[in-house]
Amino acid sequence: MNQDKLPILAKGEQLAREVPYQGGFNDKDAVWTYEEAKSRLLPQLEATTLAAEAIPQNKRIKSGVFFAVDLDCNYIAKSYYPKQFFDKAQWELHGSIGITQTERNNRIFADPKTSRRLFFKATPEALKKSLIALKDDAFTTDQERKSIQRIYNIRMHEPAEKLININTDSPSILELIIHPLETDDWNTLLGILQEELTDKTYPMELFKWDMGARLGGPRFLPIRASKQIALALATLNPIRSIRPMPRVSFPRFSSSGKIAGPEIVKPIGIRAADLPYIGVFDGGVDTTIPQLGPWVTQEEITPQPATYESIAHGTAVCGAVLYGDKPQLATTPPAFRAKSFRVLPPPNPTSIPELDLYALVEAIEQTVRSDENQNIKTYVLSFGPDQPIEDKEIDYFTSTLDRLAFELDVLFVVAAGNAGEAASPWNRIQPPADIVNGLGIGAFVHTPDKKPVKTPYSCPGPGRSGNCVKPDLHMFGGDDKQPFTVFLAGDAGGCTATQGTSFAAPLACNLASHLLYRVDDYSTLTPQTAKALMIHKAITHDAWKPNWGWGALDYDITELTTCSKNKVTILYNGDLPIGRRTVLPIPLPSDTIGKKTIQLSWTVVYATDIAPSMPDEYTLGGADVKFRPHCDIYTYTVDKQPYTVNRELEAERFKALVESNVIGEHKLPKPESVNSKKFYLTEAERRKFGVWDTTKHYWTKFKHSRTLKDPMLDIHAQARSDWQYDKFRPRHIKYACVVTIETRAPIDIYSAIQAKIPALVPVQLRSTARVRV
Repeated sequence: MNQDKLPILAKGEQLAREVPYQGGFNDKDAVWTYEEAKSRLLPQLEATTLAAEAIPQNKRIKSGVFFAVDLDCNYIAKSYYPKQFFDKAQWELHGSIGITQTERNNRIFADPKTSRRLFFKATPEALKKSLIALKDDAFTTDQERKSIQRIYNIRMHEPAEKLININTDSPSILELIIHPLETDDWNTLLGILQEELTDKTYPMELFKWDMGARLGGPRFLPIRASKQIALALATLNPIRSIRPMPRVSFPRFSSSGKIAGPEIVKPIGIRAADLPYIGVFDGGVDTTIPQLGPWVTQEEITPQPATYESIAHGTAVCGAVLYGDKPQLATTPPAFRAKSFRVLPPPNPTSIPELDLYALVEAIEQTVRSDENQNIKTYVLSFGPDQPIEDKEIDYFTSTLDRLAFELDVLFVVAAGNAGEAASPWNRIQPPADIVNGLGIGAFVHTPDKKPVKTPYSCPGPGRSGNCVKPDLHMFGGDDKQPFTVFLAGDAGGCTATQGTSFAAPLACNLASHLLYRVDDYSTLTPQTAKALMIHKAITHDAWKPNWGWGALDYDITELTTCSKNKVTILYNGDLPIGRRTVLPIPLPSDTIGKKTIQLSWTVVYATDIAPSMPDEYTLGGADVKFRPHCDIYTYTVDKQPYTVNRELEAERFKALVESNVIGEHKLPKPESVNSKKFYLTEAERRKFGVWDTTKHYWTKFKHSRTLKDPMLDIHAQARSDWQYDKFRPRHIKYACVVTIETRAPIDIYSAIQAKIPALVPVQLRSTARVRV
């Protein structure tokens, strides 16, 4: 290996230690007194109770009535959740959405505030008991009364609020999104819907397409209705929202000009059958192409006959995932095989094209979960609904992939979409590229000075809550002047020029697969580590914009897995238990560095279970990450006034503060704020800065070494909203962390780190890929 190219170091998790959580809870001054809150909420609760009792018996489910509770914008943080009131009232939380609060006490805010609407279920009897209890001051504890003071509004969810983007009066296939229901209630609601909808021309088979129950969140059901009928259906209490049915975008393959293909690449010293698979969900593949036939296995997941366009697209994607963007120049065999799952046209047994998406997602889930595909750790998808993501509700496709990624520990790599030149918001990334446990990929080309820049057609972000920075990465996607070359179906190995995020995504999947399948020690690199490392290495420059994601990845595998003597990269990965706090020490060799300046950068990613019923939060696990640069500098507060003490230079004072419990036994050193000049952030600011996102990517300016002493990352894994109350969900998140230590001085910090921490393992890549078992 080139002396300037040293293997990155792994197994940093061996340095990790768990510390007790000593979180501070900063209670806010109440917006209303208890009496003010009570007098304001009583008429709201009374009206909600009366509305619940007024639902006709033939239009209600047995288990209860759904209603909305809006929190005041000051109290949307998890620590302010009014649990004590809701528990005593016996109201069950069943979801939430983000809303905007524009006023308080009839005073209009200069700037609208971010808030939350919670959806609860309770029986009319429980609502009535809650009303009586509030009237009689039965909520007596301090926490119960504080809970009441944090509620802005209680009411029924109005029918008109449930309609999303329904702009035509003509009958069409719409998607009902229904609050979570158990089997008996679901059957009751189906009976009500059949009475409301069925006539001689209504397609009864729509009622068979109940989706989403396995995710433990809302159910999705197609209906055919006009806007007028949809508004009537919205009066049914369990219905959460109604929107146009998402349609699958059949990949449109365009090409310009033929390019001579390469010589037939034959296996050299290896058998293709021994190589691991990359999963490709697409429209099929032309296996008669000599450069693809030995390396591609095709499975027919759909009974629908293939079209030339679907095969052409799938062939181009398989070629890109195996040979890159210039297959005509290939001189070596691929490092992997591709397993092409032909799912296009979708396996829809009906004559209703709007049901394609449901059939498609169901087929993908069954394929990924099947025993025979358990060794596939990377999948690429270059299609999806041809529409932008929207924040009010999650897409069934996205939530299914996120759950699969978390449960099976696989990496989905998804094209962001090619509608970037449409008017905003129609140009926003398309589902399922908003996946939070995988990678959404946009496309770049090079400027004349070789800098990567987003192509106009590539859809920009933002993403959704849980992964606001989207697309995660941009890969080369080509344009008219810098074409992406792909194999042309039906042309015996000939190539053609094209462009699109459909082909940028397989390039990213190829890189991730090199990391996962070629690494010598599988424990050093997980799917989340591969994601973290790719984001960590992304290139940004002054012209790069926030809605273009973390940057462009314009490196080969060698650049991803190597570092240098004065710029060292360390990997950490594993599981973090929810509710615990883990410290990751950064092994800074201070003696070697001396008085030089240092830059630290780090990327933390994690995979978590998700809550499809809570699109405003969505990720059930969170990781609050703090950088603590100096192990001897502590802060403490006296009479709300902050102070700082240096444990080494002010030893007696520090000892006295510990003995008097002003500084707790398990308190950690002072953190450095990396998001804002403000040390304390409101919950709205924390969400804006992506504190709850599954990817966190930070870097410091070059700092003098005296400001750094045994620095560390402090990761507090937290449950969000209902996860902490659900004993059946996993109690961990899967995390990966990449840290880079860099000095401008030509000193060998790499060897110093190895000497200081011999347990760190150099990441070695094998010459050939192998199956992960």
